[in-house]
Amino acid sequence: MGLNAIFNDLVDFLTPFMGDRGSRYSILTQALIGNPVLQQINYEGDARTFVVAMLQKLQTYDEKAIGEVLKTLRRTVGVDKQERIDGFLAALARSDDAPKPGGEKGSVIVGPGGERPPGPINKEGRRWAVLVGVNEYEDEYYSKLRFCINDVCMVRDQLIAGGFDADRIVVITDDTQGKPTAGKILSTLRNVAGYTRSEDTILFYYSGHGDDGADDESYLIAHSGYHNVLGDTALPISRVKKILLEEAPARAKVMILDACKSGANIGRKGPKLMTEEFIRRVFKNAEGVAILSSSKQGELSYEWEERNLSAFTYYLLEALKGGADWDQKGFVTVQDASRYVLDGVEKWVVQRGWQQTPTFQASMVGDIILADVKL
Repeated sequence: MGLNAIFNDLVDFLTPFMGDRGSRYSILTQALIGNPVLQQINYEGDARTFVVAMLQKLQTYDEKAIGEVLKTLRRTVGVDKQERIDGFLAALARSDDAPKPGGEKGSVIVGPGGERPPGPINKEGRRWAVLVGVNEYEDEYYSKLRFCINDVCMVRDQLIAGGFDADRIVVITDDTQGKPTAGKILSTLRNVAGYTRSEDTILFYYSGHGDDGADDESYLIAHSGYHNVLGDTALPISRVKKILLEEAPARAKVMILDACKSGANIGRKGPKLMTEEFIRRVFKNAEGVAILSSSKQGELSYEWEERNLSAFTYYLLEALKGGADWDQKGFVTVQDASRYVLDGVEKWVVQRGWQQTPTFQASMVGDIILADVKL
């Protein structure tokens, strides 16, 4: 007995709870926060049609998410409905013990046919990404940036072109549902990390302001970050690393930071130079995570107006497109990308009389594939 056996009963049970778009969105975002499948849900249509389509989508991409929806509802209903939900959960649990098409028992099916992301190495590993871009800040201390959202959108598209599954990429920007606050970013990253398996890859990318705190911590400035209370409002880089290292079973972990110090200056992500302390903290206690940062201490990170991108992200995109596949092996690794970005950015700033040197550190055995390339 599994989902197919209870499908019609489950549709009948869920339909009254999904009467309007607001109710649907509230229930699913509470149940599935951070789960990339949320981006695949269409909230329109009558209640029953919506429930059928939602269950089919969850069954295809992440059947366990159906249980999370039921558990969320269980906290809001009476005893009689709780008993029905318990029955549904028991049936789904028996379904998890049965072999799944295209994978081991209890596995998440990547696509309708059970296909896996392509790649000559770690073919069975899934690729996950949390991409954050912040242009606008509540605190006027931090200037409005111009291209961070575009950075994220372009990176997302290129990751998909290079083998990431769209439903395993979560985008958080000023334009997405809810502002990119520190809490939202951390919660999303933590949830995505929990979905990974040992053979997987998880990537965290950030484009926006960065700053130093007075508490021996470096921060990524979320939308609601305030300079005088960074510890309470901004995103500690150490917390991001902690989630990647301790809460993500994924073997391959990558953090890419396109950030600079705070302040207003056209063409730059900040007029203040990147401090030695900021860089030191970025790479501190990072064994097991490959980290690529847009500049080193004493430097700025620049926007490239003609490209509507930051210079760092432009060369990152070119690397992922295949420019960094130096030996025509059919894929681009983190180390390939770091060499390409370093070379490209240094040449770009030299032509303009500026200085920006991307930095890279990977304390691990082996390399990590970021993108597949068609030869």
